[in-house]
Amino acid sequence: MTREGGGSSYSSYMRGVALSLLVMGLSLVAILIAYESFGHIGPKFSADLLVKQQTVLRKQYGLPPRPVITNDSLLLVPPSLRNIVQNKQSS
Repeated sequence: MTREGGGSSYSSYMRGVALSLLVMGLSLVAILIAYESFGHIGPKFSADLLVKQQTVLRKQYGLPPRPVITNDSLLLVPPSLRNIVQNKQSS
């Protein structure tokens, strides 16, 4: 069974599908390469950066130093909710 006149449109449709699959595959490869080269930085990196920024800003504006939080589970909680978490843990 052959289709007359319908083969070229089906072929061009499949080229578009193949091209989109190729682009998605290349995007995934680029993401994996970026992840492998930079690695997972995690919350510890963010916490260290925040401590450095706060130290510099407190010195710049003449504010007293604050204690550094070293509890890793507490670092995962946003600062606005830390008092709530601490109150629940002490109760």
